[in-house]
Amino acid sequence: MVQYTQMIVVDSDFMYTLLIKRNNSPEKGKLSGIGGRIEENESPEDCMHREWEEEVGSPFPDDAMIYKLMKLKLSECDNHIFGVILPNVDIYFTHNEQTDNEGFIRWHHIIGEKIMDINNKIVAWNGLIPYCLTILKENTTNCNKSVQDSEFNEQDHKRDKNGKFAETSGVKEPNKIKNKMGDKKSIEAKSKKLQNLKEKMAKHIKDYGYAAELMSLNLELDDKIKLKKTTEMSRKVMIDRKNFNNQEIEQQQELRIKINQLDSEIKKEKEELKYNDMSEREKEAYKGRKLMASSFDEHRGKSIKLKKKVCNDIAKKLSKDANFLKYAEGEPLSNVTKSLVSSWATTSADNNIRALSLQKTSEETFGFKSKHNLMEDKSSDTNKLISEDMKKNGAAYKSFLKAQYDNTQKYFKEKGITEIEVYRGMQNIENDIGKKKTTLRLQPMSSFSTSFDTANMFANAGDGFGTISKAVIPVEDILSTPFTGFGCLHENELVVIGRGDITATLITTIAGKLKEITEESF
Repeated sequence: MVQYTQMIVVDSDFMYTLLIKRNNSPEKGKLSGIGGRIEENESPEDCMHREWEEEVGSPFPDDAMIYKLMKLKLSECDNHIFGVILPNVDIYFTHNEQTDNEGFIRWHHIIGEKIMDINNKIVAWNGLIPYCLTILKENTTNCNKSVQDSEFNEQDHKRDKNGKFAETSGVKEPNKIKNKMGDKKSIEAKSKKLQNLKEKMAKHIKDYGYAAELMSLNLELDDKIKLKKTTEMSRKVMIDRKNFNNQEIEQQQELRIKINQLDSEIKKEKEELKYNDMSEREKEAYKGRKLMASSFDEHRGKSIKLKKKVCNDIAKKLSKDANFLKYAEGEPLSNVTKSLVSSWATTSADNNIRALSLQKTSEETFGFKSKHNLMEDKSSDTNKLISEDMKKNGAAYKSFLKAQYDNTQKYFKEKGITEIEVYRGMQNIENDIGKKKTTLRLQPMSSFSTSFDTANMFANAGDGFGTISKAVIPVEDILSTPFTGFGCLHENELVVIGRGDITATLITTIAGKLKEITEESF
């Protein structure tokens, strides 16, 4: 039988995944993991390394963490699927080559480009990639480096006209299950559980029919919320069964469409209610966030092309700046600005000397002193290196930051935006539990987002307490956007100048990833 490998590649924060837009059938034009056919006398692991070098065009990274996720058994082939976590990636300027035979490879933002949405039609293999990303994330915390195969047979989906499993499928009815792990009681328990699921399924399919009928009526907001919950429950019961016939798969897809439609209507009505209760300043900030969200959506999936234009625009603005030309030392200015912008993408601070120097330089550039002392927890050697870097390159850094700021203010003026409502997700802020307001102590340059989902992701990033807060920022305090300099497009990021502390509304606190929070929570 033909054998293949496929890699599900992510960065260490599980924010980006490296996918190929396929040039060939099957799934032509859709996004897939990198991989290919295993050659004669080649192991799946060797094939994985070879395919990486052939398709990505560089040696397989030495620091990659590799997880063996599953062996997918299909009617015509076996597919060995590996999870690969890369600790060090450059999300803007990673290798981005159009290969002759296979397809176009680049990093995709998992949330921003809805890679986890099983209904996303640009992602190949009917939900396989979201499933693999989920088990890869679970395995990194719960398993060792090598994960055992979990086999899935295409035959498992086949049933006869009466709805029973076909004899050829390898899946048997409950009363035929062979007991490998326990006694007769465990078999009966499994059989009873399956029967209960079938009964629930019948009930919820009936509810689904009712739900579909109600969709054509003009429901009140509360009724729509109840209907959405019922519809979600129907779909969950179907998914819990794990084995589907074609009719059930179609019903699942219809349920998802109904849920999305209800969700859209509920959000719209809730936003209208909130908007009517806002002050004039809050309304301006709300409209600013909506305008920015539209711009982010318009450029979604074009981050590499966008950043190239941004870097060229900054380089053009600095083409006659003596300090910046001296700093460039003859290098093309677009390459220099690209390197500086990339330093923010890698880290806004940590122990990166240039990133820390840029943070400190922003205080001098815009005439303020941040209450957040970045240097107090740094070693004397690190502080010395920062001082030396600022002494040598500080003037060029000032010109670079000022060019971004000027471009940003011009951008907002053209958009007619004066205030923006933003979110921030943070970790381990236990003192905020139970409060309605919180004080955000900012670094000289701090990241915010116009996306609630992005803030939720950062608040849920660890196992401790997380908070999601909302604030109104005047555009005069915004250094850059992804359209003008620093900032990640798929995180809807805005970089704010930390002139002082900001009072924000505390939306919610999360303790150790207890639940998935949505914007409906507030």
